[in-house]
Amino acid sequence: MADDLRAALVRSRSLDDLVHVLVMARTAVGNPSFTRLARSVAALRATREVAHRLPPPGRVTVYDAFRPGRRRLDVDLVADLLSALGREDLTQDARAAHRRILREGSTPSDRASIEVVDLPPIESDLPDRSAELEQLTTQVLHAVRDGEGASRPGHAVLALFTGIPGVGKSHLAAALAGRVAAEINGRDRPLRILHIGLRTASGDTGSASLRPREVAAAIARTAPAGGARLIVVLDDVPSDEDLAQLLEHTPGTILIVTSRRRLSCPHAVVNHRVEPLTTRDARIMLERSLVGQVQPGSPTEDSTALDRLAQISGGIPLAITMLAGQARSRPGWFLGDHVRRLTALTHALAPALHEAYAILPAAEQRVLGLLALHPGRLGEHDVAVALAGDAGITNPVGHLHNLVRENVVTRLGDGRFDLHDVVRSAARSRAAEDFPRSTQRIWVHDLAADLAARADLVWARAAAQMSPPFPQRPERGPLGLPDLSDLAQQPHAMDDDATLPRDLGECLAWLRSVIEVAVTTVHLAAELALSREVSVLATVLGPFTVYDNSRQDGHALAADAATHGLASLRMWHHLAHARESMALCRFEEARDALTRCVELADRARESGHLPVPSRAELEAEQAEIIGRGFRYDSAITLLEHALSSPEHTDGDRVMLHARGIQAFNLAGRPADALASCEYVLAREEAAAHWATLARLELPRALRELDRLAQAEAAGRESMAWFARRGVLLHRIIAPWQLAEVLVAQGRRGEAHTLFESAFTLALEQKDPHAVVISGSSHVRNLMALGREDEAEETLTACTRASAAAYGPPLSVNYTLAKAVALAPREGTRARALFESCLHEAEAGHLRLHLTSVRLALSAFEARRGAIAAARVPLLALLRDPTATPLGRRLATQRLATLAR
Repeated sequence: MADDLRAALVRSRSLDDLVHVLVMARTAVGNPSFTRLARSVAALRATREVAHRLPPPGRVTVYDAFRPGRRRLDVDLVADLLSALGREDLTQDARAAHRRILREGSTPSDRASIEVVDLPPIESDLPDRSAELEQLTTQVLHAVRDGEGASRPGHAVLALFTGIPGVGKSHLAAALAGRVAAEINGRDRPLRILHIGLRTASGDTGSASLRPREVAAAIARTAPAGGARLIVVLDDVPSDEDLAQLLEHTPGTILIVTSRRRLSCPHAVVNHRVEPLTTRDARIMLERSLVGQVQPGSPTEDSTALDRLAQISGGIPLAITMLAGQARSRPGWFLGDHVRRLTALTHALAPALHEAYAILPAAEQRVLGLLALHPGRLGEHDVAVALAGDAGITNPVGHLHNLVRENVVTRLGDGRFDLHDVVRSAARSRAAEDFPRSTQRIWVHDLAADLAARADLVWARAAAQMSPPFPQRPERGPLGLPDLSDLAQQPHAMDDDATLPRDLGECLAWLRSVIEVAVTTVHLAAELALSREVSVLATVLGPFTVYDNSRQDGHALAADAATHGLASLRMWHHLAHARESMALCRFEEARDALTRCVELADRARESGHLPVPSRAELEAEQAEIIGRGFRYDSAITLLEHALSSPEHTDGDRVMLHARGIQAFNLAGRPADALASCEYVLAREEAAAHWATLARLELPRALRELDRLAQAEAAGRESMAWFARRGVLLHRIIAPWQLAEVLVAQGRRGEAHTLFESAFTLALEQKDPHAVVISGSSHVRNLMALGREDEAEETLTACTRASAAAYGPPLSVNYTLAKAVALAPREGTRARALFESCLHEAEAGHLRLHLTSVRLALSAFEARRGAIAAARVPLLALLRDPTATPLGRRLATQRLATLAR
């Protein structure tokens, strides 16, 4: 095509010949509309020095440049249009041709009002579309040969391509035409491929509509005598009605049609939606397009820049083609320079999408604006509620479905609606210009109000069915949270009360289905400074995320509320933020959030503004952060100091004992852990929530005290209890605790079933912390059972999870499992891992973990035949005053075995 265009310029003898070159160049890149080209030329001219800058052209001016019959032609515009079409290399040839034509005094020639261009058979250079083309070609050829492409003889064979602007429909259609032609050319009669761009569908609303009969007549005038078979590529067919008439007037042809709309035709042998390129394929196309056009930089910088350019282009081939053309006009630029330029010129690669937005009806622009501004995936109800109070739209859901038909919006399998990233970016920038912040705030307020009212009702129904009932957040009701009852009065908000679920399982499923919209709505509300809506949604849904172990969602809600929620609730939001950060092992973030909470609580106490979190509660939070993130001995010191304070209430003491049980266990103080368990369980009726923690840790305390029969009984009771109630994480930990008791009894086969159950549930819940906890023990047990392949698979899952799970206990668990798994085949590396575990357990005062590491290291040395080395960790264990009774007994038994 490049040589054809250059040759056509050399042969040009009239202004119409120059216009024809422009038409061919436009066809080669998929017929971008005149509005799009006007914007591209404007962006190109804006980058030039002021002294050489030309004014931006209008759409009509660009349209006129492509019209035949001109007596004058702006050569600067021709050159800029070629550059915008990716043919900067032809601009000098075009200027030379223009000078020659003016010297020779040519006059315009007559041309048809519809441009029909011959297309030679071509292959697509888009990455990884060969398989796609192969399948499409087979379908068309099958219809051509067997007559299955029409409902009656003589009808056209139709292949239909739809997709968003610039996605590569025209290129793929031309490639398909070439493939089909290569297969059937010369078999029975001559073959010719024609291309027609129907300008009416490209957004050029000032143009008169082209009638299908006129299109057919233009094809007939162009077709050679002798009955040659025709393959006709028709770009931008605007409607189902136009398509039906075109089929009626083009019998016997092979029609390959493109459209931005989702056209439907029962006669189509191919009805294919062209998707944007994947990031990988976009990068491949960029690399091919930019070869020799940019200055090479460092491999790392160029790789990063390519990734960013692939993201900016959104996988839209037209954007990549235009980028390559712009690169040709900037020799010596690095890839990073193009990234910086395009980041500054946000519209530079998406003019087609801005144009597609501009031609939408005003009501559909409002729907698209909401979808683009909202970072989540909304459903029909969400859109209806958000826009119910908008006077500019009467049927939001109907317009939403129109956008789907226009290929601007995608409906997903779960019934929600989404936008491609590049569509979202373009539509968001336009929406930000078209809709004032006040309008956006109304949309988000109405959506948040409805969502909060419904979620509050559904969670209340779910919590009431739990045993014990799930505790209400302290910041509810009398603490100043705005009454939620007014939120239920919003239009559409609660008129479906009867349809909301009532059964516990259905309630939880419903809440899981809306949590994404809730989190993203809070993000948007925070951006729009809607502090009330942020606080309400975070408070309503926070307890559900705790129960459901949706820690990432809970953290997102709490973090936004802590920084953008109501000032009167900021203290409680900081406390929730600290807890959620700790659950994700973000200990520094948790400590910072808790520090801010304590500062606000102290001020509230001094000013008499109550209630506030108790000192005991804040001390317990601080102790847990210190223990899980840093040192358990320091955490226990803080807890013991809090327990000795005379100002704490009985309720405070129950809470402090419950929060300290795990710390006592991990620090190798099972007797203290047992005492705290008994203290809490004796007050279970008044402290049901804290009793759950005692039930969970009781089997471990009894196990380390070497009271294994009691530990097993407590473990089985705990597992049965949590199977019926409690948060999902507890249903993972309870069987894991019982399995550890069975391992201590030497019943590894029975323990395997429980480890497998806990690990599988952790994977299903996608909880990285639970995966590492349960999976690490599972690996060690599998290795002891000789099931090394299963252990390797389990360790791989733990490795993936460990990237998102941090903290000394988790780290020691994972590293120990890895050492045990490597021991049979990589002894040197395994020993280094054992030593690393010893150091980390000692540094964190993790006495329970230290015992496990010493026993595992001894077993490793014994298997290698290093008896003296195997005795060392066992003797160290017996000399350790913090060693538990179970650890001492096991060490004594193994020393006796080694002595035989």
